[in-house]
Amino acid sequence: MEYTTFNIYEAIFWISLGGLSLILHQIAHWQARVVFIEAAIWAALFGISDIVEVFTDGLFRPELWGLIAWKGICMVGILHVIYRYLHLRMVMK
Repeated sequence: MEYTTFNIYEAIFWISLGGLSLILHQIAHWQARVVFIEAAIWAALFGISDIVEVFTDGLFRPELWGLIAWKGICMVGILHVIYRYLHLRMVMK
């Protein structure tokens, strides 16, 4: 699969995951709702970074360090959401 096509599919995946998180927000326990909103935001931002990556020809140019930083920050945010969700699951048992 071509690099650009893969990034388009990846963007669709992450933005769809953000939409799914918004749907789950509506049916989640009140303590977990904030986590799902946060997950939707981070997933959408990561998807948007993939769209930017498509239009800038990828991460392989040195002047695109900002895009690499953007993706790194999004990954830290996503990992933080996973941690918060798992923590809530353990506390709510």
